[in-house]
Amino acid sequence: MAGKGGNAVLLASLAAAVAGASYGLAGTVSQLFAAQGLSVGNITVVQFVASAIILAVPVIVRYHDFPSAKDVLKLLVVGLFQPGSAICYYTAISMLTVGQAVAMQFQYVWIAVVIQCIVERVAPKKMAVASSLLIVFGTIFGSGIADEALTGAGGGLSLLGIAVGGACALCYAVFLYFNGRVATDAHPITRSFIISLSGVALSSVLYPGTYADMAASPLAFVPCGVVMGCLTLLVPVMCLSFAGRSLDGGTVAMLTALELPAAALSGFLVLGDALTGFIVFGIVVILGAVVLSSKADAPSDASGDGAGAGTPAQREQAPDSVG
Repeated sequence: MAGKGGNAVLLASLAAAVAGASYGLAGTVSQLFAAQGLSVGNITVVQFVASAIILAVPVIVRYHDFPSAKDVLKLLVVGLFQPGSAICYYTAISMLTVGQAVAMQFQYVWIAVVIQCIVERVAPKKMAVASSLLIVFGTIFGSGIADEALTGAGGGLSLLGIAVGGACALCYAVFLYFNGRVATDAHPITRSFIISLSGVALSSVLYPGTYADMAASPLAFVPCGVVMGCLTLLVPVMCLSFAGRSLDGGTVAMLTALELPAAALSGFLVLGDALTGFIVFGIVVILGAVVLSSKADAPSDASGDGAGAGTPAQREQAPDSVG
Protein backbone atom coordinates (compact mmCIF):
# COMPACT_ATOMS: atom_id res chain seq x y z
CA MET A 1 0.00 0.00 0.00
CA ALA A 2 2.87 2.36 0.83
CA GLY A 3 4.35 1.76 -2.60
CA LYS A 4 1.06 2.62 -4.26
CA GLY A 5 0.80 5.76 -2.14
CA GLY A 6 4.33 6.77 -3.08
CA ASN A 7 3.59 6.28 -6.76
CA ALA A 8 0.43 8.37 -6.43
CA VAL A 9 2.39 11.24 -4.84
CA LEU A 10 5.07 10.99 -7.52
CA LEU A 11 2.52 11.08 -10.33
CA ALA A 12 0.66 13.95 -8.65
CA SER A 13 3.92 15.90 -8.31
CA LEU A 14 4.69 15.30 -11.98
CA ALA A 15 1.19 16.46 -12.93
CA ALA A 16 1.58 19.71 -10.95
CA ALA A 17 4.97 20.32 -12.55
CA VAL A 18 3.48 19.74 -16.02
CA ALA A 19 0.74 22.27 -15.22
CA GLY A 20 3.33 24.89 -14.28
CA ALA A 21 5.43 24.14 -17.37
CA SER A 22 2.31 24.38 -19.52
CA TYR A 23 1.59 27.87 -18.22
CA GLY A 24 5.21 28.85 -18.79
CA LEU A 25 5.24 27.60 -22.37
CA ALA A 26 2.08 29.52 -23.24
CA GLY A 27 3.90 32.86 -23.38
CA THR A 28 6.56 31.54 -25.74
CA VAL A 29 3.97 29.87 -27.98
CA SER A 30 1.95 33.10 -28.10
CA GLN A 31 5.01 34.82 -29.54
CA LEU A 32 5.27 32.19 -32.25
CA PHE A 33 1.70 32.93 -33.25
CA ALA A 34 2.44 36.67 -33.10
CA ALA A 35 5.29 36.07 -35.53
CA GLN A 36 2.69 34.64 -37.93
CA GLY A 37 0.83 37.96 -37.91
CA LEU A 38 -1.64 37.51 -35.04
CA SER A 39 -2.03 40.54 -32.78
CA VAL A 40 -2.39 40.60 -28.99
CA GLY A 41 -6.13 41.04 -29.51
CA ASN A 42 -6.33 38.11 -31.90
CA ILE A 43 -4.53 35.78 -29.51
CA THR A 44 -6.52 36.92 -26.47
CA VAL A 45 -9.93 36.59 -28.12
CA VAL A 46 -9.28 33.24 -29.74
CA GLN A 47 -7.77 31.88 -26.50
CA PHE A 48 -10.89 32.67 -24.48
CA VAL A 49 -13.29 31.58 -27.22
CA ALA A 50 -11.47 28.25 -27.51
CA SER A 51 -11.39 27.89 -23.71
CA ALA A 52 -15.13 28.51 -23.47
CA ILE A 53 -15.84 25.95 -26.20
CA ILE A 54 -13.57 23.35 -24.60
CA LEU A 55 -15.16 23.87 -21.18
CA ALA A 56 -18.70 23.88 -22.57
CA VAL A 57 -18.45 20.18 -23.45
CA PRO A 58 -17.94 18.79 -19.91
CA VAL A 59 -20.34 21.40 -18.51
CA ILE A 60 -23.13 20.29 -20.86
CA VAL A 61 -22.41 16.60 -20.44
CA ARG A 62 -21.76 16.41 -16.71
CA TYR A 63 -21.00 19.53 -14.68
CA HIS A 64 -24.17 21.52 -15.34
CA ASP A 65 -25.09 22.31 -11.74
CA PHE A 66 -24.59 26.06 -11.71
CA PRO A 67 -24.37 28.21 -8.56
CA SER A 68 -27.03 30.80 -7.75
CA ALA A 69 -27.64 33.66 -10.16
CA LYS A 70 -26.02 36.03 -7.64
CA ASP A 71 -22.85 33.91 -7.48
CA VAL A 72 -22.78 33.56 -11.27
CA LEU A 73 -22.88 37.35 -11.55
CA LYS A 74 -20.07 37.66 -9.00
CA LEU A 75 -17.95 35.16 -10.92
CA LEU A 76 -18.55 37.04 -14.15
CA VAL A 77 -17.39 40.29 -12.52
CA VAL A 78 -14.34 38.66 -10.93
CA GLY A 79 -13.63 36.94 -14.24
CA LEU A 80 -13.14 40.29 -15.97
CA PHE A 81 -9.72 40.54 -14.33
CA GLN A 82 -8.63 37.33 -16.08
CA PRO A 83 -8.66 38.70 -19.65
CA GLY A 84 -7.29 41.96 -18.25
CA SER A 85 -4.34 40.01 -16.92
CA ALA A 86 -3.93 38.08 -20.18
CA ILE A 87 -3.99 41.24 -22.29
CA CYS A 88 -1.36 42.90 -20.10
CA TYR A 89 0.76 39.73 -20.15
CA TYR A 90 0.79 39.34 -23.93
CA THR A 91 1.42 43.08 -24.33
CA ALA A 92 4.33 42.90 -21.88
CA ILE A 93 5.83 39.98 -23.81
CA SER A 94 5.80 42.10 -26.96
CA MET A 95 8.04 44.60 -25.13
CA LEU A 96 10.11 42.29 -22.91
CA THR A 97 11.39 38.74 -23.05
CA VAL A 98 9.00 35.97 -21.97
CA GLY A 99 11.02 35.35 -18.80
CA GLN A 100 11.01 39.03 -17.87
CA ALA A 101 7.25 39.27 -18.42
CA VAL A 102 6.63 36.25 -16.19
CA ALA A 103 9.02 37.66 -13.56
CA MET A 104 6.83 40.77 -13.46
CA GLN A 105 3.68 38.63 -13.39
CA PHE A 106 4.96 36.90 -10.24
CA GLN A 107 4.55 40.18 -8.36
CA TYR A 108 1.00 38.95 -7.84
CA VAL A 109 2.27 37.00 -4.81
CA TRP A 110 3.05 40.07 -2.70
CA ILE A 111 0.25 42.16 -4.23
CA ALA A 112 -2.23 39.48 -3.13
CA VAL A 113 -0.79 39.72 0.38
CA VAL A 114 -1.41 43.47 0.37
CA ILE A 115 -4.97 42.97 -0.93
CA GLN A 116 -5.65 40.41 1.79
CA CYS A 117 -4.35 42.76 4.48
CA ILE A 118 -6.50 45.65 3.21
CA VAL A 119 -9.70 43.66 2.68
CA GLU A 120 -9.47 41.54 5.84
CA ARG A 121 -7.79 44.23 7.97
CA VAL A 122 -5.13 41.87 9.25
CA ALA A 123 -1.38 42.22 9.56
CA PRO A 124 0.65 40.09 7.14
CA LYS A 125 2.52 37.03 8.43
CA LYS A 126 6.27 37.41 8.83
CA MET A 127 6.83 34.67 6.25
CA ALA A 128 4.60 36.53 3.78
CA VAL A 129 6.56 39.75 4.29
CA ALA A 130 9.86 37.92 3.85
CA SER A 131 8.74 36.20 0.66
CA SER A 132 7.34 39.46 -0.72
CA LEU A 133 10.62 41.29 -0.15
CA LEU A 134 12.51 38.40 -1.75
CA ILE A 135 10.27 38.55 -4.81
CA VAL A 136 10.87 42.29 -5.22
CA PHE A 137 14.61 41.73 -4.82
CA GLY A 138 14.60 38.80 -7.26
CA THR A 139 12.59 40.76 -9.80
CA ILE A 140 15.29 43.43 -9.99
CA PHE A 141 17.53 40.71 -11.43
CA GLY A 142 14.96 38.42 -13.11
CA SER A 143 13.34 41.27 -15.04
CA GLY A 144 16.60 42.48 -16.54
CA ILE A 145 16.66 45.73 -14.55
CA ALA A 146 19.99 44.78 -12.95
CA ASP A 147 21.52 43.96 -16.35
CA GLU A 148 20.43 47.33 -17.69
CA ALA A 149 21.59 49.33 -14.65
CA LEU A 150 24.87 47.56 -13.89
CA THR A 151 26.15 46.41 -17.26
CA GLY A 152 24.02 48.15 -19.86
CA ALA A 153 23.32 44.72 -21.34
CA GLY A 154 19.57 44.98 -21.11
CA GLY A 155 19.28 46.23 -24.66
CA GLY A 156 17.29 49.28 -23.62
CA LEU A 157 14.85 47.66 -21.18
CA SER A 158 11.30 48.86 -21.82
CA LEU A 159 10.00 50.68 -18.76
CA LEU A 160 6.55 50.59 -20.34
CA GLY A 161 6.86 46.82 -20.63
CA ILE A 162 7.79 46.65 -16.93
CA ALA A 163 4.76 48.78 -16.06
CA VAL A 164 2.42 46.65 -18.19
CA GLY A 165 3.86 43.54 -16.55
CA GLY A 166 3.10 45.09 -13.18
CA ALA A 167 -0.48 45.76 -14.31
CA CYS A 168 -0.71 42.09 -15.28
CA ALA A 169 0.36 41.13 -11.75
CA LEU A 170 -2.22 43.48 -10.21
CA CYS A 171 -5.07 42.09 -12.31
CA TYR A 172 -4.00 38.53 -11.59
CA ALA A 173 -3.71 39.15 -7.82
CA VAL A 174 -7.20 40.70 -7.71
CA PHE A 175 -8.57 37.78 -9.71
CA LEU A 176 -6.93 35.10 -7.56
CA TYR A 177 -7.95 36.66 -4.26
CA PHE A 178 -11.62 37.15 -5.06
CA ASN A 179 -11.92 34.05 -7.23
CA GLY A 180 -11.02 31.97 -4.16
CA ARG A 181 -13.95 33.49 -2.27
CA VAL A 182 -16.85 33.32 -4.73
CA ALA A 183 -19.02 30.24 -5.38
CA THR A 184 -16.36 27.93 -3.96
CA ASP A 185 -18.84 25.04 -3.69
CA ALA A 186 -19.28 24.91 -7.47
CA HIS A 187 -17.17 22.46 -9.45
CA PRO A 188 -13.92 24.03 -10.74
CA ILE A 189 -14.84 23.22 -14.35
CA THR A 190 -18.22 24.94 -14.01
CA ARG A 191 -16.60 27.96 -12.35
CA SER A 192 -13.93 28.10 -15.03
CA PHE A 193 -16.55 27.99 -17.77
CA ILE A 194 -18.39 30.95 -16.27
CA ILE A 195 -15.13 32.87 -15.89
CA SER A 196 -14.13 32.07 -19.47
CA LEU A 197 -17.36 33.75 -20.62
CA SER A 198 -16.12 36.95 -18.96
CA GLY A 199 -12.92 36.54 -20.91
CA VAL A 200 -14.83 36.19 -24.16
CA ALA A 201 -16.98 39.24 -23.35
CA LEU A 202 -14.21 41.65 -22.35
CA SER A 203 -11.72 40.61 -25.04
CA SER A 204 -14.49 40.85 -27.66
CA VAL A 205 -15.37 44.38 -26.57
CA LEU A 206 -11.72 45.45 -26.65
CA TYR A 207 -10.83 43.67 -29.89
CA PRO A 208 -14.03 43.35 -31.98
CA GLY A 209 -12.01 43.34 -35.20
CA THR A 210 -10.74 39.85 -34.38
CA TYR A 211 -14.05 38.34 -35.47
CA ALA A 212 -13.76 39.95 -38.90
CA ASP A 213 -10.25 38.52 -39.14
CA MET A 214 -11.52 35.11 -38.09
CA ALA A 215 -14.32 35.22 -40.66
CA ALA A 216 -11.89 36.17 -43.41
CA SER A 217 -9.39 33.43 -42.56
CA PRO A 218 -10.83 30.97 -40.02
CA LEU A 219 -8.22 28.27 -40.53
CA ALA A 220 -5.47 30.70 -39.53
CA PHE A 221 -6.96 30.98 -36.05
CA VAL A 222 -7.80 27.34 -35.35
CA PRO A 223 -4.24 26.26 -34.43
CA CYS A 224 -3.82 29.24 -32.10
CA GLY A 225 -7.14 28.64 -30.36
CA VAL A 226 -6.58 24.92 -29.90
CA VAL A 227 -2.95 25.16 -28.75
CA MET A 228 -3.43 28.18 -26.46
CA GLY A 229 -6.67 26.72 -25.09
CA CYS A 230 -4.85 23.49 -24.23
CA LEU A 231 -1.79 25.20 -22.71
CA THR A 232 -3.76 27.65 -20.60
CA LEU A 233 -6.80 25.50 -19.82
CA LEU A 234 -7.11 21.84 -20.73
CA VAL A 235 -3.69 20.53 -19.64
CA PRO A 236 -3.43 22.63 -16.44
CA VAL A 237 -6.95 21.94 -15.19
CA MET A 238 -6.62 18.20 -15.73
CA CYS A 239 -3.16 18.06 -14.15
CA LEU A 240 -4.07 20.23 -11.17
CA SER A 241 -7.28 18.34 -10.53
CA PHE A 242 -5.27 15.12 -10.41
CA ALA A 243 -2.46 16.65 -8.32
CA GLY A 244 -4.89 18.06 -5.77
CA ARG A 245 -6.00 14.55 -4.79
CA SER A 246 -2.60 13.60 -3.36
CA LEU A 247 -0.77 16.88 -2.62
CA ASP A 248 -1.41 19.78 -0.27
CA GLY A 249 -1.80 23.29 -1.62
CA GLY A 250 1.68 24.39 -0.58
CA THR A 251 3.35 21.58 -2.50
CA VAL A 252 1.25 22.27 -5.58
CA ALA A 253 2.21 25.96 -5.32
CA MET A 254 5.91 25.13 -5.30
CA LEU A 255 5.63 22.78 -8.27
CA THR A 256 3.49 25.09 -10.41
CA ALA A 257 6.06 27.83 -9.79
CA LEU A 258 8.06 25.98 -12.46
CA GLU A 259 6.15 28.28 -14.79
CA LEU A 260 8.87 30.90 -14.35
CA PRO A 261 11.93 28.79 -15.32
CA ALA A 262 9.89 27.09 -18.06
CA ALA A 263 9.02 30.48 -19.53
CA ALA A 264 12.59 31.77 -19.32
CA LEU A 265 14.13 28.58 -20.72
CA SER A 266 11.63 28.19 -23.56
CA GLY A 267 12.05 31.87 -24.45
CA PHE A 268 15.82 31.38 -24.54
CA LEU A 269 15.73 28.17 -26.61
CA VAL A 270 12.87 28.99 -28.98
CA LEU A 271 12.88 32.78 -29.28
CA GLY A 272 16.52 33.55 -28.55
CA ASP A 273 15.63 35.68 -25.50
CA ALA A 274 18.49 36.81 -23.27
CA LEU A 275 19.23 34.59 -20.28
CA THR A 276 22.07 36.23 -18.36
CA GLY A 277 23.53 35.21 -15.03
CA PHE A 278 21.65 38.04 -13.30
CA ILE A 279 18.34 36.89 -14.79
CA VAL A 280 18.96 33.28 -13.71
CA PHE A 281 19.85 34.49 -10.22
CA GLY A 282 16.65 36.54 -10.07
CA ILE A 283 14.55 33.56 -11.16
CA VAL A 284 16.10 31.39 -8.43
CA VAL A 285 15.40 34.07 -5.80
CA ILE A 286 11.76 34.43 -6.94
CA LEU A 287 11.28 30.64 -6.85
CA GLY A 288 12.72 30.57 -3.35
CA ALA A 289 10.29 33.30 -2.31
CA VAL A 290 7.36 31.33 -3.75
CA VAL A 291 8.50 28.31 -1.72
CA LEU A 292 8.44 30.45 1.45
CA SER A 293 5.03 31.84 0.55
CA SER A 294 3.56 28.41 -0.17
CA LYS A 295 4.91 26.99 3.10
CA ALA A 296 3.30 29.85 5.00
CA ASP A 297 -0.04 29.31 3.24
CA ALA A 298 -0.04 25.50 3.18
CA PRO A 299 -2.08 25.02 6.40
CA SER A 300 -4.73 27.45 5.16
CA ASP A 301 -4.90 25.80 1.75
CA ALA A 302 -5.26 22.40 3.33
CA SER A 303 -8.19 23.59 5.40
CA GLY A 304 -10.00 24.65 2.25
CA ASP A 305 -10.98 28.06 3.56
CA GLY A 306 -9.68 29.89 0.52
CA ALA A 307 -6.69 31.47 2.21
CA GLY A 308 -3.36 31.72 0.55
CA ALA A 309 -4.85 33.71 -2.27
CA GLY A 310 -1.48 34.70 -3.58
CA THR A 311 -0.16 31.22 -4.31
CA PRO A 312 -0.10 29.50 -7.68
CA ALA A 313 -2.04 26.63 -6.14
CA GLN A 314 -5.14 28.77 -6.52
CA ARG A 315 -4.94 28.06 -10.25
CA GLU A 316 -6.70 24.78 -9.68
CA GLN A 317 -9.80 26.93 -9.46
CA ALA A 318 -8.57 29.29 -12.17
CA PRO A 319 -7.14 27.24 -15.03
CA ASP A 320 -7.30 30.03 -17.56
CA SER A 321 -3.90 31.31 -16.56
CA VAL A 322 -2.36 34.36 -18.16
CA GLY A 323 0.73 32.49 -18.90
